[in-house]
Amino acid sequence: VILGFFGVLPFIALIAWAASSRFGTLKILGLSFVIIFTGYGTGSYVWVNSFVLPELEKNISEDNYMEAWLASNMINSFAPFFSEYSENSDELSAPVNLKVSQDGVKVSWRPYEDINNKLWRPLGTTPLTPQRLPLGVIQIKFEKEGLILLKKLFKKHDKVVMVGGSGLYAKALIEGLDEIPEVGLKSMNSVKEIYKKKGLKGLQLELKERDPIYYKTVDLKNHRRLIRALEVCKSTQKPYSSFLKKSNGVRFFKSKTLLLKMNREKLYNRINHRVDKMISLGLIKEAKSLFPYKEMGALQTVGYKELFDHFERKTDIKETIELIKKNTRNYAKRQLTWFNKIESISVETDKLNQTIGQIIEKLN
Repeated sequence: VILGFFGVLPFIALIAWAASSRFGTLKILGLSFVIIFTGYGTGSYVWVNSFVLPELEKNISEDNYMEAWLASNMINSFAPFFSEYSENSDELSAPVNLKVSQDGVKVSWRPYEDINNKLWRPLGTTPLTPQRLPLGVIQIKFEKEGLILLKKLFKKHDKVVMVGGSGLYAKALIEGLDEIPEVGLKSMNSVKEIYKKKGLKGLQLELKERDPIYYKTVDLKNHRRLIRALEVCKSTQKPYSSFLKKSNGVRFFKSKTLLLKMNREKLYNRINHRVDKMISLGLIKEAKSLFPYKEMGALQTVGYKELFDHFERKTDIKETIELIKKNTRNYAKRQLTWFNKIESISVETDKLNQTIGQIIEKLN
C-alpha cells in the first residue's frame, strides 16, 4: 500500500500542477484521493467528467472558444484516451503560420485578457513550423536579446544603426525599461469606472491627487497613460512616479538619436493618403471582425475606435474616415512632441540624397 501510494504521488503532483490555474484546491485534493483509491484510469475518468467536461461545454455554449480550447487541450495532455471528449480541439483553433525575418527569436503566446496569469506558453524559436492557436484575441511575444546581438556586432563594426521601431523599444535597448508592478483586476475596473463616469477630466483630477509629480510630466490628453498610472497607484498604494527611472541603464556603448523630420503639410498629406489606402485594402472588414472585442485595450487605437463608433451608428462613413485622418495626424504630432523631448539631432527628409549625407555626417 505504501509503495503504491508513493508510486502515484508524481502523477498526482503533475495533475495538480496542470490543474492549479483552472480549478480550486478542494477539487484538486478530491481528484488526488480518487486517483489514490481507484487508480489512474478511473481517476482520470472522474476528473474529465466531473471537472473538465462541464467547463468545456459551458465555454462552448458561451462562445468562449479560448477557454474551451484550453480545457480540451488539458484532456488531450492528461487523458488522451478519452478521444470523444477532446475531438473539439481542432474546431476551437485555427492554423497560424508565423513568419519572422530573423532566426533565433523566442515566440510565446497567451490569451489577451490573461492578466493574472503570467505564464506565457512557448511556441518555439524561429524559424517556426505552422502552429494551431485558439480562436480569439491573443498576445504574441517576440524575444530577442538586443544587447547580446549588439555585443556581437560591435566586435565587427565601430558603429551600429538601429532603424525604426517604437520609441518604447528604442528606450528599452538604449536605457532599459522601468519595472512596473503587475496590477490587479480590481484596480483596473476601478479606474475604468472613473473614466466611464467622469471622462478624461476625472482621470486628470484623480492623478493630480495621487501622483502630482507624474501629473506634471505626463501627456494629460493621453487617457491610456493616465489610466495606466492610476491602475498602478491604486494597486500598489504608491505614486506611479516612484517606479520610474530605476532601471539599470548602464550600457557598454554611447548612442546618438537622429530624428527624421518632414515638412508638416507633406506629412499630413501622406497620412491622409495612407488612411484612404487602408480603407481600400479592407480596414472596415477587419474592424467588423474585431467589433465583438471592442472593449479590449489593444483595440482602443486610431482606426479601430472610430469604426467601432460607426458600427454603433454614431457617425456616418464619410465622417468616420475624416476622423481617422484627423486623429492619426494628432497622433503623429504627439509622437514628434515626445521625440523632441529627448536629446536628438534633427535631420530633414525633403531631399533623399541630402538626407543620406546628413545622416552620415551626424554619425561621424
